[in-house]
Amino acid sequence: MDEAYRLKQDRLERQRRRNERHKQNRLKGGPVFRLIKKLAFVAAFAYTAITVVTVQADNADKRRELEELKLKEQQLQAENEECARLLDDENEQEYYERLAIETQDYAYPSERRFIDTSRN
Repeated sequence: MDEAYRLKQDRLERQRRRNERHKQNRLKGGPVFRLIKKLAFVAAFAYTAITVVTVQADNADKRRELEELKLKEQQLQAENEECARLLDDENEQEYYERLAIETQDYAYPSERRFIDTSRN
């Protein structure tokens, strides 16, 4: 009887272990669940890498744009300083004469202008 009792106890112990392993496998997930977890991890890593590269490219574009805007700002400041200097000048007559000569191609009556016609 001791032998039958011991065999029964061994069988129950093996069944208990098997049930425990099955329960642990269910908690860990089966092979499909592990595959899904791996794929999700790879997808998250790829998304992060692509996002980092995209942000760096956008950052480089913005830096170039900033440099262009700084250069334009300097040009506009120089132009504004020139306009302010011209407006502050006491002699408006000279300003208007220079403006007419430079932009409208006016000339004094006694002035002769020569035009190079060899360059067509």
